[in-house]
Amino acid sequence: MKRLLFIWGLVQLLQFNSVGQSGKYEVGLKGGTSLALNWGSSYINSNQKPTLGYAAGVGFRYHLPKRFSIGAEITFERKGYSVHVASSEIDGNTFGEIEVRYRMHYLVVPILARFSIGKKVRAFLNVGPCFGFLTHATADWKAPSQFVYFPNTTNETNDFKRLDIGVTTGLGLIVPLKARVLLSLEVRNNLGLLDVGGIEAPKTNSTLLELGISYLFCKRKEE
Repeated sequence: MKRLLFIWGLVQLLQFNSVGQSGKYEVGLKGGTSLALNWGSSYINSNQKPTLGYAAGVGFRYHLPKRFSIGAEITFERKGYSVHVASSEIDGNTFGEIEVRYRMHYLVVPILARFSIGKKVRAFLNVGPCFGFLTHATADWKAPSQFVYFPNTTNETNDFKRLDIGVTTGLGLIVPLKARVLLSLEVRNNLGLLDVGGIEAPKTNSTLLELGISYLFCKRKEE
């Protein structure tokens, strides 16, 4: 009985190794534009305006059997938000509003599980956690002409927390250009779950349109 169990276990191990050895490794580049619209407080939700950003990075993906794969990326992404702050004198008389546009630069590391369907042209769904590390943040000030003492840009890095944790979801298409070269187009959302500091301590949120190109180290077999 023990010998049979040993043989069965050895067969299972060999099968596992053969699956691992037949896996496909994929490395690629990607980049695109984003629309950042933070959330997390009534003030932010009612007073902010969306800001444009961008993202660019590299990714690695391991293709599991059938339709699943697991990947990790390292991406530089600019997020941010814009708010209007009422300004007044000491006696309370209001001069007007000052627009403050925050630009927050992150190193973002998502770890994504992917499910895809199709043969040549493939549709896919990405989902997984993402970790953001703030590298620096600035604020652009746009004030009425009487506020001549306001600076144009200030460094706000110390006003924000360095770590952000969130959830990444995405939908996209993959089109093969050659046997081992793939072109991808994805709409992705990075939703932050932590207060990051600044005015009203918002949570980050960005929606991206990304174009990518990747290389397969082993040609995919048709399913």
